[in-house]
Amino acid sequence: QTAPTESVTNKLNGMTALLDTSLGAVRRISSDLRPTMLDDLGLNAAVEWLVEEFQKRHENLACTLVLDLGDRKIGKEPAIAAYRVVQECLTNVARHADADKLHLMLGVRDGRLVISIQDNGRGLSPDKKGGFGLLGMRKRVQALGGSFNLDSLPGEGVAVDVSLPLARETQEDSA
Repeated sequence: QTAPTESVTNKLNGMTALLDTSLGAVRRISSDLRPTMLDDLGLNAAVEWLVEEFQKRHENLACTLVLDLGDRKIGKEPAIAAYRVVQECLTNVARHADADKLHLMLGVRDGRLVISIQDNGRGLSPDKKGGFGLLGMRKRVQALGGSFNLDSLPGEGVAVDVSLPLARETQEDSA
């Protein structure tokens, strides 16, 4: 056998670096879509982490986070939906709102998981009702029997209010 030439070695090293970068990106995307933190630590910790990471990337945007779940265990489907709604709203604020304030509340009211997110950005123009992100949030929430409401006036920001039914306890769960 002959030793690989320097050119071949350089190409292999470049391909290895590209694969490492790609694998890191896939892991990051996968974590963003469904963080293991959601399973391991619950919705409170996952949303707290999401907002902290958002705040690090957008230091000029003051975020207020109110978590009012107590020690209530949230079912898998409502937790995933809530996490994705918060994630999409944060993405929309960062990309489109030009806001400097954001208020996010997540809590339980009357047996429902409620999410309220408001920014003081530019709002949606009357002829636009949002894109695929808003449509995806609405469909995800409605599929779980929840309600999705968006209020916006140009120049006055956007308010998203979501209400999701919590998973009902079975008789075995309460025994």
